[in-house]
Amino acid sequence: MCRISGIVAKKFKVDLSSWASQMSDAMFRGGPDSSGVYVSDTENVAFSHRRLSILDLSSAGHQPMFSNDHQFVVTFNGEIYNFKSIKNKLIELGYFFKTNTDTEVIIYAFMAWGVDSFGVFEGMFAFAIHDIIQNKIYIARDSIGIKPLYYFNDSNYFIFSSEVRAFKTLPILYNENENWKIYMLLFGHIPEPYTTLKGVFSLPKGNYLVYDCNKNFFFIKSYIVEKNTVVDIRNIHIQINETLRNAVEAHLISDAPLGVFLSGGIDSSLLSIIAADFKPKELKTLSINFENKEYNETEYQDIIVEKIKSNHTKYIVTKSQFENSICDVFKAMDQPSADGVNSYFVSMAAKEVGLKAVLSGLGADELLGGYPSFSRANFLYIFQSLIPNFVFNFAYLSNKYKTRKISFLTLDDDIGVYLLQRGIFSIKDVAQILKIDQQVVSNCIENLFIDFYTKELSPFDKTIWQESNLYMQNQLLKDSDVMSMWHGVEMRVPFLDANFGHLCKNIDYKLKQGNKPKSLLIDSFRVELPEKIWNRAKKGFTFPFQEWFKDLSNVETFYINNPHLKNIFIEFKKGNVHWSRIWAIYVAYNWNNL
Repeated sequence: MCRISGIVAKKFKVDLSSWASQMSDAMFRGGPDSSGVYVSDTENVAFSHRRLSILDLSSAGHQPMFSNDHQFVVTFNGEIYNFKSIKNKLIELGYFFKTNTDTEVIIYAFMAWGVDSFGVFEGMFAFAIHDIIQNKIYIARDSIGIKPLYYFNDSNYFIFSSEVRAFKTLPILYNENENWKIYMLLFGHIPEPYTTLKGVFSLPKGNYLVYDCNKNFFFIKSYIVEKNTVVDIRNIHIQINETLRNAVEAHLISDAPLGVFLSGGIDSSLLSIIAADFKPKELKTLSINFENKEYNETEYQDIIVEKIKSNHTKYIVTKSQFENSICDVFKAMDQPSADGVNSYFVSMAAKEVGLKAVLSGLGADELLGGYPSFSRANFLYIFQSLIPNFVFNFAYLSNKYKTRKISFLTLDDDIGVYLLQRGIFSIKDVAQILKIDQQVVSNCIENLFIDFYTKELSPFDKTIWQESNLYMQNQLLKDSDVMSMWHGVEMRVPFLDANFGHLCKNIDYKLKQGNKPKSLLIDSFRVELPEKIWNRAKKGFTFPFQEWFKDLSNVETFYINNPHLKNIFIEFKKGNVHWSRIWAIYVAYNWNNL
């Protein structure tokens, strides 16, 4: 796990070594173990790399890394979990390896199979390859979008980076994306491919970009080959059990200290139990708890710790610690988000106990229907189809901001239902908060580059698509990556393993619906998973923000000359507004000041 960046200077002679180092230094928290810079002989291409050593901790893993013939150079961020099997195939083809890294496997896989190699890699990755002879650059991102990768292109420069913050280190004038606050207050994040900077975009997941340095031309193309996994309905529980076990085993590969984040819920408990089977004497688990016992899951965490006999650490986060960390949380974000604070403290705790990598249960709810949104979806789509559009606008008469979101159902079915379920503020509220015309907000939604491939799907499968491609993609994965890397910790997500994901995708939604959330997963591990863990009401990993945010300093400055904002804060202190709305406002108003 690392941080990468690169620059192509098209017209002007600049100090690319210095520029590449500046970008690298801006991301040093994500790669504290070493750094490196490559500048081409023509001095118009430069790569940089920050290293967080996980595999082959020796200096042999230093990057940027060259092929033996020095035609190819790579800078890589992530983990290729099937690199050993790929390596064996390449050895049979006559390739010679000097290291035990997955980075070197990327080089020779590309030499052997070209861009087709990208679809062979199973894991989380973002990398760049410079073909020095052809003078072409290839950048690619994993099929789930676990690792971020951004790019910028104008008449003078082509630039890519793991973080948006790195672009700002260069003496290039970027205009601010005038719509980012609108996105933030609507979604709670900035949906891909957009960022806070105009012209800086996310490379779509499962895609690669080829930049021809001679012609100053690039194109983007998907490398994904659809794979239909055979689902054996008669043995579906065995298939799920075995596939997830294989995923966890693959994600445990590490030459550095690794552990599991144990919240006490179904997903993290399951990962801990499976991981303990592969590491029975050395598994480390980590839990976050609070002084307020209402938010503690200690009882359930202890059940798992006792069962697997792990080396467990309990970390207490206090209100004062949160308040003292707000500025650093903002610095860690890289891009605005209405969430991420929990990932910040989990990663901080992991670093303090000496872990370099942590397994997270992220992804199970999205793939297998764990959220309340799944049970509501069918009703919402029917409700939307039967009621005339204008009726939904009466929701604005409510003094409850949650109820006012019903007005989203005036939009196209998929985006309307999604924003009703996951949105932060209604269109009218966003306009009033930002003091802009309501039509500007509506236009912003209509112009989004979001392709909803859900028209022929069931409401349940539509929700899987929305939760995976919007909420998880743009918020959960992004927050997990930047917050963990800020503390020099790698966050791994076994539920998003390629094979497990393919299996879940090909299971009929009727099997996934079950009689309770994630019943298919629970039934597949009923022998291993204690009943007290799964037979209780769902409770997400939540901080006591509803209480903590009441004392955020200087909040009054937000609503000077804005009665609408003032009312939001008044209602919040009465307990009528969810903390996520306050945090979204706080982030939107403070982003450029911190």
